[in-house]
Amino acid sequence: MSWQLNIEKKFVVSLSALAMLALFGWLTLSNDPVLLRDSFAGIGFTVRFRSAVFAILGAFAVLTSLTFWRAKMEEKRTSQRE
Repeated sequence: MSWQLNIEKKFVVSLSALAMLALFGWLTLSNDPVLLRDSFAGIGFTVRFRSAVFAILGAFAVLTSLTFWRAKMEEKRTSQRE
């Protein structure tokens, strides 16, 4: 049996994986603030751990979506040339 994934299936699988990671992050991570401080520059601020994880996962979702749309446009462009 051969598993052939086209671009749409890969997109759905990758977004589903990101959604599962977000769900697991929501259920397992605390939303306690973490103090980040740079003593050399004198900068300090707090970041909520769960929010930081969601921001990173959101960035991956945006990059995945942009890559999918780009691949679809290139596929359409090559099919028009033929």
